[in-house]
Amino acid sequence: MEGLVEIGYLSKPHGLRGEIEAVLTTNLIEQRTAAPQTYLTESGDSLELTASRPKGDRWLFSFSGVSSREQADGLRNLKLFAEPLEGFMTHDLIGLEVVDQYGVNHGSVSSIVANPAGDLLELSSGRLVPMVFFVEVSSKQAVVNVPAG
Repeated sequence: MEGLVEIGYLSKPHGLRGEIEAVLTTNLIEQRTAAPQTYLTESGDSLELTASRPKGDRWLFSFSGVSSREQADGLRNLKLFAEPLEGFMTHDLIGLEVVDQYGVNHGSVSSIVANPAGDLLELSSGRLVPMVFFVEVSSKQAVVNVPAG
């Protein structure tokens, strides 16, 4: 599935009207659950999302042409792929120079540190910068809006 990103997989049918549980592996939940949109499966088939709603830590998806529990069961365990969204991916930040709103260069991004409160950028200097401070990303630098002090 070259050029596509995996966004999750379909788990099991829910109810009798063709809904199916989706386990999402993407961090772009709002964009990936908005209907209508088209997903591709690993077999190359397309599925048109017509509705979605949250169910605990999963989502319930409805697809065009899938109106029974039996049809939904036929989609069980299929991986879902989609076109990358416009913008940047977190790993694209590695190597970029980090500059604050005053033009001060703080070094380059050496890695991304996963943190439950929000990912952190580890800079070549060893400093950690919360990703929430970003105001702009270009192909050469990431501008951060740092608080005073």
